Amino acid sequence: MIIDPDRNGCTIWEGNNVQYIRDNAQDCAKKIIEYVTYPIEDGTRSQWNFNILLDTTAIGYIYADLFKQHGIKFEKVSAGKIL
Repeated sequence: MIIDPDRNGCTIWEGNNVQYIRDNAQDCAKKIIEYVTYPIEDGTRSQWNFNILLDTTAIGYIYADLFKQHGIKFEKVSAGKIL
């Protein structure tokens, strides 16, 4: 999964599928966190086996901070590497 955030939302590439989520950074990140995790008995969430690449330039740092807070594993990637 490749996540490319911008000021109005984020583009997500997963396999052959491309999706754009239009929302603020916090809400987009929350939607992604819910998608890539599942609830466990103690009330927390655990990450599915996703290889997440996140463009952390510009607004992407907000996503990175939220992912770290929720224990989401990801790799940083620059916009040039995405294309």
